[in-house]
Amino acid sequence: MVSTAPGLFKGSTLIMSVRPDGTVQRLPLAKAYLKRSLSKAERNEVHDYLVGSLDQLGNGNIGLVYAVEGTFSIAKARGLILDYIIGKPG
Repeated sequence: MVSTAPGLFKGSTLIMSVRPDGTVQRLPLAKAYLKRSLSKAERNEVHDYLVGSLDQLGNGNIGLVYAVEGTFSIAKARGLILDYIIGKPG
């Protein structure tokens, strides 16, 4: 599950694993920090890019952690996100 929201100082995108029964794990697998100056439309564009990239990599049988790492590193290189943190899958 991908969730993007504005924040007081900067927005963020959280990646959370979904269990086989459809419930979402509470601890995020990864977090990307967004620029504070993004408009709602720009934030939505970043969200759509991240979701699309994760879907594309997931369809190529890439593991979730590797897909997130690849997606976030490219997004950071393109200036779409400021930074990111990836944790251990739960």
